[in-house]
Amino acid sequence: MSRELILFLIVIVGIICVTPNCSVAGSEICVDLYTQYLSPWGGQGPHMASDAFPPDGVVVLKTNVTFQGDGVPDKLVYYTIEAPNGEAYSATDFTQADGIAVFEYLPPSSQDNFGQWTVKADVDLAGTIVSDTLYFLMGWLVEVVEVDALPVAYRSETMSVNVTLTRICMQDPRDIMNMLLKGSSGIPITDNDLLLYVTVTDQLSQFVGTSALDSSMITELGVYDLNEFVGAIGDRWIDHMHVILARYSKLANLISNGIAISPLSFCGKATIHANLITDFPGVPYCPEGLGYIWIRARDLNKNSRANILDISVVAKAYGTEPGDPNWNPMADMDDNGIIDIRDIAKVAKDYGKTV
Repeated sequence: MSRELILFLIVIVGIICVTPNCSVAGSEICVDLYTQYLSPWGGQGPHMASDAFPPDGVVVLKTNVTFQGDGVPDKLVYYTIEAPNGEAYSATDFTQADGIAVFEYLPPSSQDNFGQWTVKADVDLAGTIVSDTLYFLMGWLVEVVEVDALPVAYRSETMSVNVTLTRICMQDPRDIMNMLLKGSSGIPITDNDLLLYVTVTDQLSQFVGTSALDSSMITELGVYDLNEFVGAIGDRWIDHMHVILARYSKLANLISNGIAISPLSFCGKATIHANLITDFPGVPYCPEGLGYIWIRARDLNKNSRANILDISVVAKAYGTEPGDPNWNPMADMDDNGIIDIRDIAKVAKDYGKTV
């Protein structure tokens, strides 16, 4: 054998020995790093992505070290864990009798740690370095993107509210919460739901309307490549909700519901609060989403009938704008900042009715 051929073989073997999941001299030495999620959501396989984790969700890293298909016990696994904000952490753990090392950690739950996490596992087996890399997203599994309603709602009437949701997980979020949530006794909390509670508060912050809806339309999805999705969302985390709406529309949902506004509500600016929780009472999936409307009264003089007295209320403020002496926000029926013929028409439309 020539000297050049020997050098060539040495170089080839050296390259193989630092390649993840490599084969050396016909003997397979493999490392597979994944999370506690079942396949295909745990990142099983070389350089794969795992499904997402919520804040305060414990990540269980499993590293399977094999030689010729058999588990290698008592091998030290070195972990390098990189957070989205650039901070790096390290840890070590030994493989168990089955050749699998199990390491648990709780990522910092502050929102500057939301985004793509990268974990690398390295093992030295008889002088051969074998590795695997894992990627996953951490953040709110489901988020309220938008709370939308017509700008004006009326006392004693039902208003329609549209809530847009996005998610960063392929699995059903309820299944993830079933796996990760534990009670004070350490026992997993199962049978979690995904409930959308929408509440309206008036200008004095009193509750004037509420509704609850089971958001059961969110299910497990397999239509998108998890690796591609994690990489794309990790790169655009700052506006990930808009990326999901534009490129991964099956991970978005629009929910519509009606809410009856109390006849005792005060007119003025009102707030719509949309909350996603696991149960009632339960754990929130994300911070609440907010929307804003104006509550108006068709019966401006509060005598339970729309009549000439209500028209006179509008007429008295006719032509005024905010800041004018006779300005009356209750008379601005269409909330356009001026009292005009359209406001009178809205009151006249209900003339003679009990409201």
